[in-house]
Amino acid sequence: MSLVYSIIIVITAFAIIFFDARYQKIPLWLVILNYTALSLLVNPYLLIGLIVILVLKKFDKPIDIVYIVFLSICLLMRHDSRYLLCIMPMFIQIMTSRKERISFMISIELSCIILTALEVIEVLT
Repeated sequence: MSLVYSIIIVITAFAIIFFDARYQKIPLWLVILNYTALSLLVNPYLLIGLIVILVLKKFDKPIDIVYIVFLSICLLMRHDSRYLLCIMPMFIQIMTSRKERISFMISIELSCIILTALEVIEVLT
């Protein structure tokens, strides 16, 4: 089942990157599908974050912080330097960005793709 979640994550991550880069607006269903697959792959209790996403969307606030918290939790759960190496560039880009030249969602989704690839490689080996 984790392979199915991994495929969903990769497809939705690329779709989020496309929508964010092209239209600067991401459909809510795509965000929910991506977050749900990520949560089910790591820990089903992280589905509680869907409530936060829906509240932020209702008040038209950015949801990037939910993914940052999510990836931090993943890092803390794994205690693996490989995960730290793929997440650190995202944090650096977010902290050093003065203006939103590149959306935070692009770097977050790239980190999600890398994390998913590491999960698949770990399962296959």
